[in-house]
Amino acid sequence: MIQEMKDQRDKVDALKYVAEQLAKKGQSKQALEITETVLEKDNKALFRATIGSALAEKGDKSAALPLLKESIEILPAIQDPRKKIMLYDVIIKFQVKLGEVKQALDLIQTVEHENLQQMLLSEVVSTLAQTGDTEQAIKLAEKIENLQFNGDHLSSIAEALVKAGQFDQALAIAQEISSPSKKTTALESIILGLVKAGKSKQALEILVQIDMFNERTSFPRNLAKAFVKVGDLKSALLVANKFKDLNPKEFYLSEITKTLAEEGEIQQALEVTQKMTQRNIQGAALTKVVSALVKMGKEKQALDVVRQIVDVDAHASAINEFASAASKAGKYEHALELVQSIQPQEHNVFYLKMMVKNLFESGEREQALAILQDAAKAPNDPKNKSVLRANIMMLATEPFPKKMTDDSDDRTVFRMKKTFTPQEKQLAQQMLEVF
Repeated sequence: MIQEMKDQRDKVDALKYVAEQLAKKGQSKQALEITETVLEKDNKALFRATIGSALAEKGDKSAALPLLKESIEILPAIQDPRKKIMLYDVIIKFQVKLGEVKQALDLIQTVEHENLQQMLLSEVVSTLAQTGDTEQAIKLAEKIENLQFNGDHLSSIAEALVKAGQFDQALAIAQEISSPSKKTTALESIILGLVKAGKSKQALEILVQIDMFNERTSFPRNLAKAFVKVGDLKSALLVANKFKDLNPKEFYLSEITKTLAEEGEIQQALEVTQKMTQRNIQGAALTKVVSALVKMGKEKQALDVVRQIVDVDAHASAINEFASAASKAGKYEHALELVQSIQPQEHNVFYLKMMVKNLFESGEREQALAILQDAAKAPNDPKNKSVLRANIMMLATEPFPKKMTDDSDDRTVFRMKKTFTPQEKQLAQQMLEVF
């Protein structure tokens, strides 16, 4: 794919990324082989410094040091100002990670422009903070006079102090940040840290300093969840009530409901849904309660909640959620019974399609195939034909094993199947005949 790229800069950036990821996975030999495919001396130096930095992060100092030395030697010969600054940046962070802070500061002094010196010094401070050396980071921060870089390094120090549980010191650092947006980000980090540490009262006192929530950021959601997880529902509701507009307010009430349900606090979750006035949002929140109840093995209570949902679309979604959760919990017969009882029939078909898809995605392949085989027995039934057509690609694919995917979210990644069981071959043949 990289070789097909037309833009040379894109190609170099992509190769550098691949080399860095290989080094992080311990495949340094393969990573270094990639640098040999790059002809330009400055790009080669940048690649090797990036690989060395990744090795330093892994703690492989013996392999990292020669690459560092080589990169520093090449540095004076680089003509392209952009690439030279990029290399300075990588090398200096690299040195700090290896504990060579004095050498990094000496290297900064060789940069001609004062603004660039200040920028690189800010990077040293941020890297020190990220490695947990907040004391040295604070000392060096005093040497940065350019306000343009004030927010970045001070935010890094504040976040490092929060991780260390030093909230008062983190707050003092945050108050020095001149950029309003970066100051807010630092304060948000402190507030979340305090809540997780069980210090809700102190967190609420600092929350007053944030004039207005931005619903487009993840902070309000994370804060509401954090309050729920420490058992402080009252404060979680305060977060939602900070919004004057109904939509964001009820959205966060829905998020609180979801977290309560996940924590097993079903009664409290249901009480929060009663505070909602918008039926679609209330229905979506109740759907999360349905999912949690099925996972807890309480299908009867889950069905009772499904019946409470007034909004038509949300009610449909809740039925699908019930069928999906029941399928993933290994109770697909229960889910199938519910789905087949739905009237009118076109709704029945929709949920049956979704249920088969959910079974495939959750790895319950045999159950999914059983439903498709039943549909294939009566191929002239339009309902069965529709279910078969909707899932033919699911029959041709399989989920990647979890260990082969690095995605942190819940999406299932599929690949084409290379081999098929006799049962799958027979079903595929039946499906092709139907179509």
